[in-house]
Amino acid sequence: MHSNKFRSSLFLLLIGCSLITIAAITPTIIFTFKQTNLIVNETNLILRTSSTYTTPIEIDETDPLNDWEDAKAAGVCTGSGTQGDPYVIEDHIFDMAGATNCLTISHSRKYFRIENCSFKTTGLTAGILLTNTTNGVVEDNYLNNIFVGIFCNNCSLVSIIDNNATMCVLGIAASDSDNLVLNLNKLGKSLGNGVVLDNTNDCSINNNFVTDSLDIGITMSDSNSNGFIGNTLINNTDGIYLINSNYTNISSNTINVNRNNGIVIEDSNNCEIHSNTLFNNTDSGMQLITSNYNEILDNDADYNFYGIYLFSSSNSNNIAQNTVLHNEDDGIYIASSDNNSVSENTANHNGDEGIWLTGCDHSVVYKNTVFNNSGFGIRFNSGTNLTCHENLVYHNYESGIRLFGISQSKVENNNVHHNNWDGIRIRSTSLNNIIKGNIAQYNNLSGIYLYSITDNNLLIDNTASYNEVHGIFLESADNNYLTSNTANNNKENGIHLLNSNGNTIISNIANNNNNGTFLDTSDNNIVYGNTMIGNIVCYNETGSTGNTFEENICSAAQLPPVPFDPFFLGLIIGLIIGFGTLAVVIIISLMRGRKK
Repeated sequence: MHSNKFRSSLFLLLIGCSLITIAAITPTIIFTFKQTNLIVNETNLILRTSSTYTTPIEIDETDPLNDWEDAKAAGVCTGSGTQGDPYVIEDHIFDMAGATNCLTISHSRKYFRIENCSFKTTGLTAGILLTNTTNGVVEDNYLNNIFVGIFCNNCSLVSIIDNNATMCVLGIAASDSDNLVLNLNKLGKSLGNGVVLDNTNDCSINNNFVTDSLDIGITMSDSNSNGFIGNTLINNTDGIYLINSNYTNISSNTINVNRNNGIVIEDSNNCEIHSNTLFNNTDSGMQLITSNYNEILDNDADYNFYGIYLFSSSNSNNIAQNTVLHNEDDGIYIASSDNNSVSENTANHNGDEGIWLTGCDHSVVYKNTVFNNSGFGIRFNSGTNLTCHENLVYHNYESGIRLFGISQSKVENNNVHHNNWDGIRIRSTSLNNIIKGNIAQYNNLSGIYLYSITDNNLLIDNTASYNEVHGIFLESADNNYLTSNTANNNKENGIHLLNSNGNTIISNIANNNNNGTFLDTSDNNIVYGNTMIGNIVCYNETGSTGNTFEENICSAAQLPPVPFDPFFLGLIIGLIIGFGTLAVVIIISLMRGRKK
């Protein structure tokens, strides 16, 4: 697994670290990928050179022979170590002749800055190693082809700003540290990970550029209350990968064209993942694995394989107001995860489903807009106590909303129209559900379709009109209760039953269809108190026995009035006048004859 690879690499790195030497095992992973335009500038570095060092510099505040004042006396730094006058190491070139750390600062509580220096070394070493150190700023340095560019171990209140680390195995690494700031660093072509953080808390990782890493852009494990804001991560294996890291804020990052996922959250809870742009990642824009109580809000996850993907018992998450467009498979896909809320998302133009929940219980999908997906708009497989309500689902290639093996759930107040199959399709052991208040119109098959052991469901207050086949269609569906539904102006039948027994159809309106209600090979159904006006046939049955039809209001379709041609009117009037005149002449002639 990817996560095991990450854990192993980090574990080996940390075990091998000491106060003087970093040792780890370089990941033996080879990728073939297209190189992006690197943000890191490798050629235009300008150093105001003060000194060149070919042997390591070590500053240790516990060693009187190697403390800051000794470094100052040797010309390595200036200043006095106060907040207003920090020690400053600047404009130096560190080019080690052997495999050793370039610059090491240990056990320091003085204020210091490392600025505008260049670092190069070989072996399992670091350019800058800070251990048990606070109050430092590392800014505007260049680190090239080093195992670890900058490493902080057991540090606090250190800011790492605007450094350029190229072709390091790890650009920046930190362990057992807190209150670090990583800002505006450029980490390119890392042979492993761009940034590695382990057991780091209350850190800010903002506005960094991490590109073209052979492994992960930014990884973090066993850490809490950190923030990743405004970073750009392009063409890494994964963009950001969290393991067992809680209360993390991942916001406003641009994470595109990574070879696996944009963001991965594994075994991490109570994180806020807001307003990220996740485009063209090979696998998922965002992926949650066994992670709970996270808020996924206002992200834009387009042109990935999955837009947002939750699985392996990722429970009680809130997925809201995201845009998931043009993903190769599903816009939002949730598997084997319970108690999630999916609301107010826009899931359009995806290659399969707009939203798909499978093996999920006690979840809610509401107020989403789901349009023009190549599969179903919203799909549920194998779940209990689900709620799907107030969604707008239209122009999907298959059905608008589809339930398969769903029980004790509610589908209410959705607007499903102009879908290529049915508006709402419920099938295969979907039992004891409530289908209420939905508008299912202008679909290419039926408005609402129940098929194959979809029993004991309640259909109430739905409008299923103007569909190309039936308004409501039950096939091999028994003991359902249909009441107060409206199924008008469908091309075939308002309510149609096929091989469906023991259903109750009461107080529905089914007007202006072919048949108001049609029962085909369906027995022992009750059709009572329905209004079926203007149909060619009010109600009908074939191959069926034991059905009851009572108290239904029926009338056949009225024949249209024959248009009256003015020519015939004139002809009739002329005939009346002509016959009237002839009658008068005959009467006068008879009277004259009588006088004679």
